[in-house]
Amino acid sequence: AAEVVEGAGVKARKTKRERPAGGGSAATKSGPLPRERLSEERLSGILHEWKHSYGWITVEESIDHPDAERNRGRIYLHKSDWEGPPDLPEVGSVLRFFLYVDSRGLGAEETHLVAPPLVAAS
Repeated sequence: AAEVVEGAGVKARKTKRERPAGGGSAATKSGPLPRERLSEERLSGILHEWKHSYGWITVEESIDHPDAERNRGRIYLHKSDWEGPPDLPEVGSVLRFFLYVDSRGLGAEETHLVAPPLVAAS
Protein backbone atom coordinates (compact mmCIF):
# COMPACT_ATOMS: atom_id res chain seq x y z
CA ALA A 1 0.00 0.00 0.00
CA ALA A 2 1.22 3.49 -0.80
CA GLU A 3 2.22 5.62 2.17
CA VAL A 4 0.29 8.86 2.54
CA VAL A 5 1.95 11.68 4.43
CA GLU A 6 -0.31 14.08 6.27
CA GLY A 7 0.23 17.78 5.76
CA ALA A 8 -0.22 20.34 3.03
CA GLY A 9 -3.97 19.70 3.08
CA VAL A 10 -3.61 15.92 2.55
CA LYS A 11 -5.53 13.62 4.85
CA ALA A 12 -4.46 10.03 5.40
CA ARG A 13 -7.09 7.47 4.50
CA LYS A 14 -7.20 3.91 5.67
CA THR A 15 -7.49 1.33 2.96
CA LYS A 16 -9.79 -1.63 3.46
CA ARG A 17 -6.85 -3.81 4.59
CA GLU A 18 -5.74 -1.30 7.21
CA ARG A 19 -9.11 -1.08 8.90
CA PRO A 20 -9.56 -3.07 12.09
CA ALA A 21 -11.26 -6.44 11.72
CA GLY A 22 -14.99 -6.43 12.26
CA GLY A 23 -15.54 -3.07 10.61
CA GLY A 24 -13.90 -1.03 13.34
CA SER A 25 -16.24 -1.96 16.16
CA ALA A 26 -15.61 -0.87 19.72
CA ALA A 27 -14.28 -4.35 20.51
CA THR A 28 -11.47 -4.14 17.96
CA LYS A 29 -10.54 -0.52 18.65
CA SER A 30 -10.22 -0.84 22.41
CA GLY A 31 -9.59 -4.55 22.89
CA PRO A 32 -11.98 -7.28 23.94
CA LEU A 33 -15.37 -6.44 25.37
CA PRO A 34 -15.89 -6.97 29.11
CA ARG A 35 -16.88 -10.59 29.78
CA GLU A 36 -18.68 -12.51 32.47
CA ARG A 37 -17.95 -16.22 32.72
CA LEU A 38 -21.19 -18.20 32.96
CA SER A 39 -19.98 -21.78 33.40
CA GLU A 40 -17.85 -23.33 36.12
CA GLU A 41 -17.40 -26.48 34.03
CA ARG A 42 -16.53 -26.79 30.37
CA LEU A 43 -19.28 -27.30 27.81
CA SER A 44 -18.95 -29.36 24.63
CA GLY A 45 -19.87 -28.30 21.13
CA ILE A 46 -19.08 -28.77 17.47
CA LEU A 47 -17.37 -26.11 15.39
CA HIS A 48 -20.06 -25.26 12.87
CA GLU A 49 -18.31 -22.50 10.88
CA TRP A 50 -14.86 -20.85 10.70
CA LYS A 51 -14.02 -17.50 9.06
CA HIS A 52 -10.30 -16.59 9.22
CA SER A 53 -10.11 -15.42 12.86
CA TYR A 54 -13.41 -16.47 14.40
CA GLY A 55 -16.01 -19.17 14.24
CA TRP A 56 -19.32 -20.44 15.57
CA ILE A 57 -19.92 -23.42 17.82
CA THR A 58 -23.21 -25.29 18.11
CA VAL A 59 -24.17 -27.12 21.30
CA GLU A 60 -26.76 -29.82 21.81
CA GLU A 61 -27.56 -29.09 25.44
CA SER A 62 -29.94 -26.29 26.30
CA ILE A 63 -28.36 -23.12 27.67
CA ASP A 64 -30.48 -21.28 30.22
CA HIS A 65 -29.54 -17.65 29.53
CA PRO A 66 -31.42 -14.67 28.04
CA ASP A 67 -28.83 -14.40 25.22
CA ALA A 68 -28.94 -18.12 24.32
CA GLU A 69 -30.92 -17.47 21.13
CA ARG A 70 -28.79 -14.55 19.93
CA ASN A 71 -26.56 -15.27 16.94
CA ARG A 72 -28.93 -18.03 15.81
CA GLY A 73 -28.24 -19.98 19.00
CA ARG A 74 -24.53 -20.35 18.22
CA ILE A 75 -21.55 -19.67 20.49
CA TYR A 76 -18.87 -17.26 19.23
CA LEU A 77 -15.22 -18.39 19.22
CA HIS A 78 -12.36 -16.00 18.49
CA LYS A 79 -8.92 -17.40 17.63
CA SER A 80 -7.49 -15.68 20.74
CA ASP A 81 -9.68 -17.99 22.86
CA TRP A 82 -8.27 -21.13 21.18
CA GLU A 83 -5.92 -23.07 23.47
CA GLY A 84 -5.69 -26.24 21.44
CA PRO A 85 -2.95 -27.36 19.06
CA PRO A 86 -1.10 -24.62 17.14
CA ASP A 87 -3.37 -25.12 14.13
CA LEU A 88 -6.83 -23.62 14.42
CA PRO A 89 -9.73 -26.08 14.63
CA GLU A 90 -11.46 -27.46 11.56
CA VAL A 91 -15.19 -27.30 10.94
CA GLY A 92 -16.75 -30.40 12.50
CA SER A 93 -14.25 -30.59 15.39
CA VAL A 94 -15.58 -31.39 18.85
CA LEU A 95 -14.51 -28.68 21.30
CA ARG A 96 -14.64 -28.08 25.09
CA PHE A 97 -14.85 -24.53 26.43
CA PHE A 98 -16.00 -22.24 29.21
CA LEU A 99 -19.05 -20.16 28.35
CA TYR A 100 -19.03 -16.36 28.73
CA VAL A 101 -21.36 -13.50 27.88
CA ASP A 102 -20.51 -10.01 26.66
CA SER A 103 -22.56 -7.25 25.05
CA ARG A 104 -22.70 -9.20 21.76
CA GLY A 105 -23.94 -12.51 23.15
CA LEU A 106 -22.49 -15.83 24.26
CA GLY A 107 -18.91 -16.87 23.56
CA ALA A 108 -16.39 -19.64 24.20
CA GLU A 109 -13.11 -19.09 26.05
CA GLU A 110 -10.21 -21.37 27.01
CA THR A 111 -11.28 -23.63 24.16
CA HIS A 112 -9.67 -27.05 23.62
CA LEU A 113 -9.93 -29.74 20.96
CA VAL A 114 -11.64 -32.98 22.03
CA ALA A 115 -11.76 -34.68 18.63
CA PRO A 116 -11.05 -33.65 15.04
CA PRO A 117 -13.86 -33.87 12.50
CA LEU A 118 -14.92 -37.33 11.43
CA VAL A 119 -13.97 -38.16 7.85
CA ALA A 120 -16.71 -39.95 5.94
CA ALA A 121 -15.65 -43.36 4.64
CA SER A 122 -15.63 -43.65 0.85
